[in-house]
Amino acid sequence: MSCGHVPTVAPPRRSTPCVCVRAHRHDKWLIFDLGEERPLLGLSILGVVDSFAPARAVLELAPSPEGPWRRVGRFRALGRLKWQHVTLDVPAARFCRMYIRREGHATFRHEVHGVVFHVS
Repeated sequence: MSCGHVPTVAPPRRSTPCVCVRAHRHDKWLIFDLGEERPLLGLSILGVVDSFAPARAVLELAPSPEGPWRRVGRFRALGRLKWQHVTLDVPAARFCRMYIRREGHATFRHEVHGVVFHVS
């Protein structure tokens, strides 16, 4: 899994890019710090998964990187290497974490090239 790669295609406008503050390889959690508490309208994700179908992803929010975490959404992601937009209707938060579920056989892998959080 990669984090911090500069995408070759620009994300949609009116967005605030975020910094990936922690990336766990073993359990596939990516934790993002928005810098301050912000209301989230959606996210855009760029990446690809090495399987027959898009991966299942979970999004959780918390006031700190240690939690407590609150699950706010589930979606399919990384089906093709193009920007995918996910609309959110969630409370304001500073920290977001995304889990991309491992599916398939032992050689399954995925790559996240960019994540942009859309705020009001």
